[in-house]
Amino acid sequence: MSSSQNEKCESDIYATQNYEVIRNENLKKTQQLYDNLLKQYTGSYATYLTAKTEAANNPNNPEIQNNKDRVDSQIKPEIKNFNQKLIDIESVVLDNNKTIRQNIDEQKKQLDIDSKEKDMVDEKIKKLEQLISSINDTNDTGKYGVKDLELQFNNSTWWYYVFMVLNFIIFILFGVLFYKNLSMFNSGSSSNNF
Repeated sequence: MSSSQNEKCESDIYATQNYEVIRNENLKKTQQLYDNLLKQYTGSYATYLTAKTEAANNPNNPEIQNNKDRVDSQIKPEIKNFNQKLIDIESVVLDNNKTIRQNIDEQKKQLDIDSKEKDMVDEKIKKLEQLISSINDTNDTGKYGVKDLELQFNNSTWWYYVFMVLNFIIFILFGVLFYKNLSMFNSGSSSNNF
């Protein structure tokens, strides 16, 4: 037996053993064994039939009768033994084929289950990818919104400072005008007092 035959074939679809290869190896070895036994069986049976036929054709020849008795005592049990071995080989091959068929059916069932699970996982992955894409789109929209707000804030800040400077300038102008008017008013009142 080869080492691959010593290892057990598992019904798992990922088993390291390939049932088809092992089956072919076993069939080849079984065929060789069967052919050798059949050849021995055929040779022994031919010898047995020849001795029986010669004994029937020559009932008065003691040498032929002794050969027939020897064949009956030695070769006839061999023929029965070969016959039983051939029957046993056929039975083992049939049982082995049934077992292999059951294992193949189990592998197919497991493959169907794994295939369905893979399809479910693929569908979940597809949904997650769509969700991630949607979140990325929303996230990108938020980034653009933040950039727009930042740009508006910077523009607003710039205008704020512009208006502050203008207000300060206007305040100073009003202050200068007020002071000038007040000085004119005070100088006009002081000239009227004299």
